[in-house]
Amino acid sequence: MVGAAGEPGVAQARPAGGGRRAGSAGRGGRQLVQAAEAAALRDRAQAEVATADAGYAGAWQAARDAGAAARHGLPPAGRYAPRPPPGQLGGDGRPLPATTAS
Repeated sequence: MVGAAGEPGVAQARPAGGGRRAGSAGRGGRQLVQAAEAAALRDRAQAEVATADAGYAGAWQAARDAGAAARHGLPPAGRYAPRPPPGQLGGDGRPLPATTAS
C-alpha cells in the first residue's frame, strides 16, 4: 500500500482545507485562553490598586487629622495617642467620666 506521502504503509487522509481549519481553531482557542488570562490579570491588578488606594486614603486622612489637631492644640488621636492608666478606663476602654463628690 502506498500512502499519500509516497511512502509504503503510510496512508494520510486529509480533507481539502482541513489542515487550515484545524490550525485556525487552535489559534482561536489559544486566543481565548490568552484573553481569559489577561482579564484575570487585569482584575487582580485592579483589586490591588483599589486596596492600595484605600490604604493611601486612610493614611492621608490620618495625617490630615493629626495636622488639624496639632494646629488647634488638641491631643493626637489614634493608636499612638497617650492613654490614661488602666485603672482610669471604663469597661469599653474609654476614660471614665469625671465624678463630682456630693
